[in-house]
Amino acid sequence: GGGEEEEEDDNDNSDKNEEADSCFEDSRTDLMCRDALAWFMDRFEYPACDCGEGSALKQRERAYCGCDGEDTPKSLQHDDDDDDEDSSDDDDEDDEEDSSDEENQDERDRLRGTEEPFDVIVMDALDPQENVDFADVLYRNAAFLESLYGGLTDDGVLVMQLGMSPYGKNAAEEVTYNENRAAVMDLTSRLGFESMHVYEESRCGFEESWSFLVACKSYDCRNQWYSSEAEIAAEMHRRILPTKSGDPALKYFDGATMKSYQNPTKAWETVYCRRPTDPMPEGCDLYRGLDPRARNFDSRAFEVRESSVQGAGRGTFVKEDVPKGSMIMQDEAVKKVHLGHRSTTLMTGYYEKMEEAEDLFDLYSYFEGYGVEDDNVAYAEYYVDSGSAAFVNHGCNGTSNMGGLTAKVKGDPAHARYTNNVRHVDETSLDPASDDLASLVFGKDGDGGSGGSSMVGAFNPFNPVRDRHLPAIGGGYDVATRDIAKGEELFSNYMLYEASVEGLSDAVRELGAQCRGEEVGRVKAEEVEWENEKRADAATVTAAAAAAKVVS
Repeated sequence: GGGEEEEEDDNDNSDKNEEADSCFEDSRTDLMCRDALAWFMDRFEYPACDCGEGSALKQRERAYCGCDGEDTPKSLQHDDDDDDEDSSDDDDEDDEEDSSDEENQDERDRLRGTEEPFDVIVMDALDPQENVDFADVLYRNAAFLESLYGGLTDDGVLVMQLGMSPYGKNAAEEVTYNENRAAVMDLTSRLGFESMHVYEESRCGFEESWSFLVACKSYDCRNQWYSSEAEIAAEMHRRILPTKSGDPALKYFDGATMKSYQNPTKAWETVYCRRPTDPMPEGCDLYRGLDPRARNFDSRAFEVRESSVQGAGRGTFVKEDVPKGSMIMQDEAVKKVHLGHRSTTLMTGYYEKMEEAEDLFDLYSYFEGYGVEDDNVAYAEYYVDSGSAAFVNHGCNGTSNMGGLTAKVKGDPAHARYTNNVRHVDETSLDPASDDLASLVFGKDGDGGSGGSSMVGAFNPFNPVRDRHLPAIGGGYDVATRDIAKGEELFSNYMLYEASVEGLSDAVRELGAQCRGEEVGRVKAEEVEWENEKRADAATVTAAAAAAKVVS
C-alpha cells in the first residue's frame, strides 16, 4: 500500500497457464522440500572408473579417474586404511560408526538408479563467498559435485550461481574471499565437462552484477551457446508457449541478451590469468593481443608461384629474409573467410542427400582444401586465408617453417613470444591407426594445435582467455618458427589443422602418401579433375561441330 510499487512474484504463472496461477501448483512441477545435497549423493554417482580397453569413459573422465596416471580425487579413493590410525580406546565408537556407514551405504544402493538423470540442474545455493562451514560442504565437496555430474544426461547442463562478479583490480581468486569459487571452478573443470562458460547478469536485484557458470557434459553444447541472435529467437518461438495476454513470456531474455553472455568479461579473463600457477594459465601470454615488439611481415613480403614440391600446385614464397618469431601476414589473417558450424552442417547435409545440391561439394572442397578446420567455437568450422597464405603447402618430413603460438620465449633477445608449435612429429613417424595419435601430435594437454585445433577433451574446458578471443584464434597467429631466407617457400604442418581424431588419422595417411609422391593434395586433385572435364567438354563440342559440318 501507500503508493509503493507492488513487488513482482517470480512464481506467478497466471499469464502462462490455464491450469494454475503459481508455478508450484503446475502439474508439470514436482516440488520436493529435501536436503538436495543428500538427495543427489544418495541417488547418483560418478560413472564407474573402468580404465580397461573398450571403456565407455570419455577422455576427461578417464583423466579424472586416474586412468592415465593423474591423481585420483579423494572421493574416488578407498580410505579403508583410515581405521588403522584410530586408537584402540575408540574401537566401540568406530564400530558404531561403521555400522551406521553400512546402513547408509545399503540405503544408497537401494536408491541408486531409481531416478532418471536430468537434462539441466540449476544450483542456486549459498554464495561461495560466505565464510561458513556449509560453503565448504557445497563448493569443496568432490562427492557432491560428482553426484551432480552423474545426475545429468550425456548432453546435460549444470548451471551454478557464483556470487558477485569479479573486478579487474581483484587479486587471484585462490587467495581472496573468492577461494571457494576458485575451488569449485577447478573441481568442476576436472569432472569431465567438455565446455564451461561464465556470464554476468545485472538484473538479479542485487547492488552488484552477479556471475553464473554453465557447464556442459557434451561439446555439442557450444553449437547452442554460440547461436546467432536470429537462431535463438527462432528457437524461443518454437519452444516457449505463448502467454494469454500476448506479452513476451520472458521479461529479460532474448537473442540479443544471449549474445551478450557468449563472451566472458575482461575481469573474468584478468583474474583467471592471475592464478598462482607456473606456467601461467593457457593462453594468457598468447592471445591477449599481439606483441607490439614482434615485427609483422605483411602480404607485400610474399608471392605465389609454382611450388617447389612436385605435384603440390602453387606455393607461397618469401621475398625478403624473415627472422624467427616474426608474424606472418597478420594483415590478412584478420580477414579470413569463415564457414561457421551451422553452415557446414547445412552444406554437408544438402549435398549428401540432394542430387540438385551436388555443386555445394565444390564449395565444401574449397574450405577443406584451402582452409583450416577449427573446433574452438564449435565442431566443424573452417577458416580460409583471404590472400597468399592460402597457398602455403604442407612441410613434409618435419620441414615446416611457420606455425602458431606457444609459450613466451623467456630471454629471447627479440622479445618474441612465438615458437614452433610442432611436437617434432611428422607424417613419416606416426601410425594413422594409433590410439595415441592425438596425444602424440598435440600432447596430453592439447598444447600443440595451430590456430587452436586441439582435440576436444585435451584442453581445459574453462578458459575465458580462449573464449574471449575466438575470432582472433580462429583467424590464426602465424609466425616464423625459424629464420626463413629470401626465396624460400613457406611450409606449415597440416596435421595441426585437424579438429578431430578421425580427421587427424586421415591426415596422417593422406599426407604420408602425398609426401611419398603417391598422391596429390585435395586442391591439386580437384584442379586436375576440372581440367580433364574442361578438355572432355571441349572435345565433345568439337566432335559435335564436326558432325554438323559433315551433315551439312
